Order: sequence, then C-alpha cells, then structure tokens
Amino acid sequence: MLLSVIAFSACSSEKFLSNGSTVLSSVKIKSAEKTVNAKNYDRYLKQHPNSKWFGLVKVPLGIYCIAGKDTSRHHALHKLGESPVVYDSVMSKNSLSNLRNALISAGYLKADANYTERRKGYKTNIAYTIFPGPLYSLDTIEWNIEHHELYAIASHAIIEHNIWFARKEDDKNNYKKYGLDELICDEQLNIEKSPLLFYLGLLDSIEPLKLIANKESSASDILRLISIEVKNKHIHIKYDDNLKKGNYIDFDKWIENIASTIKWLDVRVETKNKNEILIKVK
Repeated sequence: MLLSVIAFSACSSEKFLSNGSTVLSSVKIKSAEKTVNAKNYDRYLKQHPNSKWFGLVKVPLGIYCIAGKDTSRHHALHKLGESPVVYDSVMSKNSLSNLRNALISAGYLKADANYTERRKGYKTNIAYTIFPGPLYSLDTIEWNIEHHELYAIASHAIIEHNIWFARKEDDKNNYKKYGLDELICDEQLNIEKSPLLFYLGLLDSIEPLKLIANKESSASDILRLISIEVKNKHIHIKYDDNLKKGNYIDFDKWIENIASTIKWLDVRVETKNKNEILIKVK
C-alpha cells in the first residue's frame, strides 16, 4: 500500500501543462503579528494546490497522472483522480485583495498583504504574508432620544425598500386587505417627497456587486472598472470595456437594472457616449 502511494505521488504532472504553465505546488500563509492566526484567512485565498492524503502525498493527482491524457481508455481513473492545479498569477493578486478586505472587516483598518512567488522547474510555490496592523474597535454608540423621529423615518424607508410596492390592481386589493395601504404606489418615487427611500432605490439599482458572475472576481476588481460622479442631480456612470469582456458581473442585468429605474423612480436615463450612462433626477 505504501509503495503504491509513493508511486502515485511520484508521477509527473508536467505532461498536462501547456508551454510556460506551471503546477501550483504549495501555498503557505503567515502573519506578521503573532496575535493573528493566519490559518483563519486561508479560506480567502483564490487558489490552492492539489489535495493530499493524510497530509503527506498528493494521491488524487497521482491517480490522474497515471491515467494519462487518454480519457476514453481511463475514464474511471480520471474520475477518481484530480487534475493538476495550474498556477494563475491573477488569482494570487485577487487573493491579496480578499485578504485585505477580510482583515479590514475584522477591524484591522490599516491591514496589508503581499506574496512571494518561487518557481522551480514546472512547479510554483506561493507564500502569502498578512500585515494586520492595529486592531480598531468601536468606542461608543450614541442613541439620542431627541432623534427618534428621524430613526423612525429611516427604519420605515428601509422596510419599504425591502418589500415590493403594489402597482397591479390585484396586488393593490391584497395589500388593502392586509392593511398595507402605504405600500400601494400609483406614481414614481420622487426625491422631494421620499428622499431616503428614493436614494435607497437608486443605489440598489446601480450597485454592481450583487451581480458578480465570476467567483474569482473581487469587489475591488469590479469597482476599479466603474466610475460614478454625482453633480447637480445628475449621476454620471462610466464603465470600462473589460467590465463586460472580463465576465466580472452579469453585465446585461446591470444595464437592465439601471434602465428600469424609470419605471418606479422619477428620473430620466440617457445613454451618452460609448460606455456612459447619465441618470437625471427630476
């Protein structure tokens, strides 16, 4: 049994690589601060090497290698095995973005991360280092009873935003039946009458991150390709060609969401020059 495991692990995966490609041999992550356990951030890495049995040898990869390239003859072995993980430097850069975001979310607001890439033959080894920096915590929370009416307006707007407005007659009748008259909408939302609810709806429509199409995409990658400028009730949106070509988000759905704002918000949407959209608040 031991000899078989050794034989599997010794089998080379180089024959499966195209010119210039390498196998991701190992990935390590460490923290510059002893108080922060780097292993807790391993899940934010985009790419991991082939799995090992008993933490020692890459048996699934070995099985795949022994099966060879002829999938018709060794279909069963290919299914049991695991194809080589081909190293992708883009995923390493995305991993850095994920690590920084995760650390910031944990309260390390000045966090940073880097990685080193070591190549030997057809194998690449990656080592990440995180630099958490100081941990920030919330000092005080103030609740001013004098502002309870403002809090009520805000909470009411959030509730309204998360429940469908009734526009069809059948829906209106049902809403009336259950005392939801305030959610019956016969006109577009206006910034003057319902400013907070208006902005919630507008921001929800133009926000692209909920439409991520590629699990390898990071928030920073997407936001780098979009520019939003607000001036004099005009929202000017510009986007890079790569936003669509790179399959970062469901691009067509994003454009559809922006265009559909005219159905329920008192705005006008115009397509300007290539890759530009102008939203005018009436």
